[in-house]
Amino acid sequence: MLCLGSIVVLFIFCILSKPEEDMEQEIPLTETIKARVKDLEQRRIELLQKIDDLADVGASQLDELKTKLLSEMAKAKANINAYTQSRIERLVEISNQTQETVHRLNTAQQLVDRLEAPLRQF
Repeated sequence: MLCLGSIVVLFIFCILSKPEEDMEQEIPLTETIKARVKDLEQRRIELLQKIDDLADVGASQLDELKTKLLSEMAKAKANINAYTQSRIERLVEISNQTQETVHRLNTAQQLVDRLEAPLRQF
């Protein structure tokens, strides 16, 4: 088995013994990689900006929808309150008419009873 020191020496030897052509090929490759990384970073920034823009548009649309919904709910509430109030007023009117009719019926019944009482005596 090779010891760790031997492996390190072999690794250094391999690096130092690379032909100069390989070293020259690495430099353009490194520059290409750097350029690609820079392009990817720029693309990432553009995508993040698009995401932020879409989030702003979405938030704006949600605000509009919320405003419309609240407006419709307020209209519905007003309609329900108006309908309920009109029904209450109508029921109060019917109740008053019923009480008046009951009062008239009681008065008429008393009149009939008074007129009928002398006839019963005969």
